[in-house]
Amino acid sequence: MTFRKLVDLESLLPALLQIYQKYNTSTALSGEQIERELRWLAHNGDPTGEKAVYMRWLVPLEASGVLNGYDAVDTARSLLSDYDRLKKIPKTKGLLSRDIADYKTPEALENAVHPLLGIISKKRGKRDTVEGVLTNLKDYGTVEKVDGYTFLYVKNPSDVCDFVNYLEITSWCIKAESYAEDYAPVIFIIDSHGRVIANCESNEGMMYDRRNRTFSKREIDSALEKTSFYSNYLNAVEDNEYKREEEEEREEEGQNQTRREEAMEDWDNNKRDEFFEILGLPAPEQWQKELANDIMFGYVHGMNFGYYYTIDMEYGEFNLIEENIIEDAEKIKHYIFNRPHPDQMELFESLRLALGGYRKMK
Repeated sequence: MTFRKLVDLESLLPALLQIYQKYNTSTALSGEQIERELRWLAHNGDPTGEKAVYMRWLVPLEASGVLNGYDAVDTARSLLSDYDRLKKIPKTKGLLSRDIADYKTPEALENAVHPLLGIISKKRGKRDTVEGVLTNLKDYGTVEKVDGYTFLYVKNPSDVCDFVNYLEITSWCIKAESYAEDYAPVIFIIDSHGRVIANCESNEGMMYDRRNRTFSKREIDSALEKTSFYSNYLNAVEDNEYKREEEEEREEEGQNQTRREEAMEDWDNNKRDEFFEILGLPAPEQWQKELANDIMFGYVHGMNFGYYYTIDMEYGEFNLIEENIIEDAEKIKHYIFNRPHPDQMELFESLRLALGGYRKMK
């Protein structure tokens, strides 16, 4: 039986859904969950992308568990990418079936494809096949090949964005230039089959696989450390960490300043009157409010700054420490009613004139 090609993934989805349900006997997935799985498989396993040329071959393998995990899907994509190129070369006619259905397993496909890979390499010349597309990697950045891996070091954010979009890799946020600006420089890791398998971003120094999960593989880490640009990458990570810490500090200080201002509004509008209530005093006059400010914020000798209140920096609230206020109540009252103040002096002078005499006020 040959696999009939439909126009694209969207038109093929209903049939693929039925195929998946037929071969998947181990897990109960909803139609919506299966559709998400199929879209992921098309994006990560089929080198033709939305054309979905090889999805009828991939879906039974994925549903039955033959393609178990990302690495297996990644290997299948690389094989299909080589197969797709080879079947278009006249020299392979009679050596390679043009019907993918003739290969029942990834191993069978690999046995057919690998002996013919030399034909592809002769056609490549100075260009590399990455994600099934012939491209000159040096157009994007610095290229080095170490221990079977190709590393592409891209400093310019627009080049990061262009590379990802040119190869239609949509799983990473760096496909948008606004994100690429935050994460550049970026190192792309390409396997021996031309598959971009991961990226190392310099914002936090993390490596991410094609499903945007943190990723680490000892042999890749070892090869990456041998590249000439690895030290530049580490310096960029360190610089970005310093910039991020500075930005976080500025943001935190801005938030704290806002909370302090909110707390002072809370004091002015509510907690100052509550302060006088705790002391058993009537609503204060303006001159008494000013003296209360002096007491509260440590402008008075013997009154400790921060002893009568706390500020909730999460909510911007001004909280009175009632037990401390009560403890110092007599001292506070004495200051409020005996401390010389311009308004008091004006009141005393008015009384003196009204009484026709002078009374020295202590």
